[in-house]
Amino acid sequence: MPNRFGRILLAGALSGAATAHAANAGLTAITADRMAQACFGYAKAHGGAVNIWIYNPDDEVIRFERMDGAPAIGSPPGIAAGATPFGAATDPNSLTPADPGDVAVVVGRQNLGRVRVAGMGPAGDRACAEAAVAAAK
Repeated sequence: MPNRFGRILLAGALSGAATAHAANAGLTAITADRMAQACFGYAKAHGGAVNIWIYNPDDEVIRFERMDGAPAIGSPPGIAAGATPFGAATDPNSLTPADPGDVAVVVGRQNLGRVRVAGMGPAGDRACAEAAVAAAK
């Protein structure tokens, strides 16, 4: 039976391993749901309606959701017509690095993906995306 000091070290190591594993897992379905709901809550509170895309670190769409009344958008901004969201084909004119509705999801120093919001204009899209990112932390 390990002594008290050994048990404390073991508990600390297991806790650290669980935290590291959770961070390495990226965005889960539960986290993506929480992110979408936070964004939708912001939009609804401000009289808007949005589309939200949540991406993993490999830029693959892991969730898309559209609020009732959000502008109809056929594919995520930045994806060329006819291309799959998982491919590299993008329209360089539709997504710029300064796009306010596109926000990285960074926890600690780890990039877990990004969130993209469209429907409320630049300021509203940015605020919605930031609400989603805050819900991921």
